[in-house]
Amino acid sequence: MYGWETWELLTVPQSILAALPAETDNTQHNWDQLAREFVADIRSEGNVGYQTFRNGWIYQAVINIVRAGSGWTRLASDL
Repeated sequence: MYGWETWELLTVPQSILAALPAETDNTQHNWDQLAREFVADIRSEGNVGYQTFRNGWIYQAVINIVRAGSGWTRLASDL
C-alpha cells in the first residue's frame, strides 16, 4: 500500500567500515568520526557530508512525531 510493508537489508560498504575508528563504545565511535570529518573539512581536505545541527533538528522533530504516534504529520515549514 505505502511501499514500506517489507524491509530491505542494506549493508554498509567496506570502504566506510574501513575508515571508521576502532572504538567499542558506539556513542564515542560516532563522536570520533564526526570530529575526524569536521577537522578534515577545516583543513580543506574535503567535506564528506557530515550532519549539521539543522539536520539534527529535523531528525529530532521526526522522532518526536513518531514517538507521539500522531500518524501522518506535516513538518513545520521552517525546518
